[in-house]
Amino acid sequence: MPQAGIEGFGVFSGLTSKQEFAVNHIKKLVAAGHKIIVLRKRPVLLRAIERELTKEKIESVLVVGDIDIAERTKRSGCILRS
Repeated sequence: MPQAGIEGFGVFSGLTSKQEFAVNHIKKLVAAGHKIIVLRKRPVLLRAIERELTKEKIESVLVVGDIDIAERTKRSGCILRS
């Protein structure tokens, strides 16, 4: 992850330009009434996007593999029912 830091360059704590683009695009689509699913291999990237959406007061549901199966099922149900 770029913001994890590269030896000799310190840690970059903000979003990358691609992550900023994703958040801005999600904001536009949500404003237009769409529901969005974001798929990523790395949960840490989803959490970064979720934090930004929370700052923007955009509701999101995080479903990742390190959350126990009962909680994932509960969260997935929220997505499908709403």
